[in-house]
Amino acid sequence: MELKQLFADGQHGTAVFPRGMVLRFQVARDNQERAAKERAAKERRAKLLEESRQEQFRRAQALRAKRGEKDTEAVARLKAQNAEAAAKVRKAREEWKRQAQENKATLQANSRGVQSENKGGYSSVDARLDAQEELLNAQKRDEAQRAKAERKAQLDAAKARRMEKNQKTAAKVKKETKQGLKRAAGRRGQETFEKASGTRQAQADWQAEFQRNEAERLARANANRAHAAQIRANGRVVKQQKLEEKRKAVREEMANDVLAQQAKSQQLENNLKSHDKLYAHRYVRADEVPDMLQSDFRRLHFTNPDLGEENERLRERLRNVKAATDNDITDEVSGAARIEAAKASKARKAAEAAQIAQENAKQRERLKNVKAVTDDDISDDAAGFARAQAAAASKARKAEEAARLKQENRAMSQKIQNTAARTDDDITDDVAGAGRVEAAAASRARKAEEAARLQQENQAMSQTIQNTAARTDDELKRENTGFLSGWLK
Repeated sequence: MELKQLFADGQHGTAVFPRGMVLRFQVARDNQERAAKERAAKERRAKLLEESRQEQFRRAQALRAKRGEKDTEAVARLKAQNAEAAAKVRKAREEWKRQAQENKATLQANSRGVQSENKGGYSSVDARLDAQEELLNAQKRDEAQRAKAERKAQLDAAKARRMEKNQKTAAKVKKETKQGLKRAAGRRGQETFEKASGTRQAQADWQAEFQRNEAERLARANANRAHAAQIRANGRVVKQQKLEEKRKAVREEMANDVLAQQAKSQQLENNLKSHDKLYAHRYVRADEVPDMLQSDFRRLHFTNPDLGEENERLRERLRNVKAATDNDITDEVSGAARIEAAKASKARKAAEAAQIAQENAKQRERLKNVKAVTDDDISDDAAGFARAQAAAASKARKAEEAARLKQENRAMSQKIQNTAARTDDDITDDVAGAGRVEAAAASRARKAEEAARLQQENQAMSQTIQNTAARTDDELKRENTGFLSGWLK
C-alpha cells in the first residue's frame, strides 16, 4: 500500500510532462532554431558561391571573346582565384563545424548539470530513499538496544536481591540447627550421666527432661514449619512479582508497538512528502510550458490514443515529402559528422531504453509482491529484520528465564520438603559436616565406653538389690536402672 501511495499520481489532477521530456523539447527547439539559422547561412553561402561562379564564367567568356584564343596566363590566374575561393569555402565549413561541436558540448554539459541537480546530490532517487530509511532503522535499533539493556539491568538487580535473601535464610537455618544440636548434645550427655547414677527420682527427672526436650523439639518443628510456610509465602510473593514484571514488560512491548506504528505512519507521511517534492522536480505542469502543447514534438513523442490518427497522418505526410533542394548531406563533412552523432545518439538511447526497461521490470516486480491492502508486514524491511531479531532474542531470554525460575522453584520446593522434618540432624551435607562426623564418631565411642561402665555398675547394683531382703518391687526391669539399661542398649 505504501508503494502504491508513493507511485500513485492521482493527487496531481492537472496534465504534467516529465522534466526530462521538457528539457528534450527545449533542446530540440533550440536545435531546430540553430538548424534553421545554419540552413539560411548555407543557402547564403551557396548563393554567394553560385554568384562567384557566374562572375568567373562571365569573366572567362569576356576574355575568350576579347582575345579570341586561350590565354594560358589568364587560365592559371582563374584557377588560382578558384582555388582561393574554394579554400575560403572550406575554411568557412571548418569554422562552422567547430562552432557546431562547441554548441553541442555546451548543450550536453548544461543537460548533465540539470539532471544532477534534479537527483538532489544522490546517484538516484532510490539511493536517497534508502539513505533516509537506513537512518531511521539505525535510530530504531539504538532505541531497542537501550530498552533491552534497561530490562536486563532490572532483571539482574532482582536476581541479586533474591539470591542475597536466600543466602541469608540458609545461613540462619544452618546456624540455628547447629546451635540446637550442640545444646542437645551437651544436655544429653549430662542427663545420661545423672540418670545412670540416680534412682527413681533420677528416672523422674530424666522423664521430665525428655518431655522438655520433646517439647523443644516440637517447638523447633513448629518453628521450622512456620519458617517453611514463610518461605512458601515469600516464594508466592516473588512469583507474583515476577508475574507483574512480565505483565509490565508486555505492556512496554505493546507501547513500543504503538510507537513503531506511529513511526511507520510518520515515515509514510515523510515518504509521501518526498514523493511530492521529487514529483515536482521530475515533472512540469502543462501550463508552465504552453509552447509544448502546440509543438510537433509533443505529437511525435506522446502515445495518447486520441493522437494516433493525427500522428499517422503526420508520419504519412513526412514520408510523402519530396526534397525540393539538395538535402542529402552524406557526401559532405557536416553530413559525416551528423551520421556519427546519429549513431552515438542511437546507441545512447538504446542503452537508456534498456536501463529504463530494467528499472520498470524491477518496479513491476515490487508492485506485484505487494499483496495486502495495508502493508503491515515489515519483515522484508530493515526495521522488520531488526524487530524479528529482537523478538527471537526476547523469546530465547524468556525461555532461559523460565527454565531458571523452574529450577529455582524446584530447589526451593526440595528445601521446603527437607525443612518439614522434625529435626534436621543430618549435617553431612553442610560445610562443617566432615568435622562434625569425626566428632560424632568420637562421641559414639565415648558413649559406648560409658554405657559399658554403666552396665557393669547396674549389674552390681542389681546384684546388691537382689541380695537385699526387700519384698516389695524387686523387679528392676520396670524401674529406673532397668529402664535406663534398656535405653542405653
